[in-house]
Amino acid sequence: MIKKILLVLLISVISIFAQEKYAEISFDYLTIDFGKIEQNSHVYSKFEIYNKGNDTLRIGEVLVSSLSVQTRLFKRVIAPQDSAELYIQYNPDIRERDQMEFVTLTSNARNKPRFQLTVKAFVKVKELKVETDANVPEIYFPVMTHNFGVVKKGEIKSFEFKFINKGKKSLKIQNLKSTCGCTAAIMSSNEIPPGAKGVIKVEFDSTTQSGKLRRSVRVISNDPVHPKTYLNIYADVVE
Repeated sequence: MIKKILLVLLISVISIFAQEKYAEISFDYLTIDFGKIEQNSHVYSKFEIYNKGNDTLRIGEVLVSSLSVQTRLFKRVIAPQDSAELYIQYNPDIRERDQMEFVTLTSNARNKPRFQLTVKAFVKVKELKVETDANVPEIYFPVMTHNFGVVKKGEIKSFEFKFINKGKKSLKIQNLKSTCGCTAAIMSSNEIPPGAKGVIKVEFDSTTQSGKLRRSVRVISNDPVHPKTYLNIYADVVE
């Protein structure tokens, strides 16, 4: 009698699990690397989104880390064992050197309701001819990106970007602008003589942030070749 009861219970449990429905999101790869590209160029690629579950996958928001990344998803409702294409367009604007952006998808997937993809590129600076003896300022940053790594939500991190005026005229920093209120930038001095060094201290407040992200600080100066320069910080904010 007890064996029969246990058998019935076992069959019931198996039946419940067999009937459970769920969506499961999956990708062939998680990173698109465009390699070396020119400033202000447009490059394209795509991610294939798969639903490996047995229930309908519904894509909610598609969020990007900056306006340099544009996305297009024609199908947001994906049947079990079906797929959809997420198209990516990337324009680095006048950013330089190593760049990394993030695309975040929200969905009803049981395994990863918030899923992040990475877009990478190395942006080559356009060669502009300037007379070697020109009486102009020249801004130069040895390092233009900094990765804070894993940051606990609520922590405030800071980093100092150092630069040099390689020109023959005083360099004037006319404006600093961050991409969001979570990032602040402070100048050591607004005017840097020829050959002198300066520092821009960037602070990142993770209180309202989450996941992998990139934030930028735009530096506007009187450098005729590089009037705009972008400094990037990265972080992976966890609870």
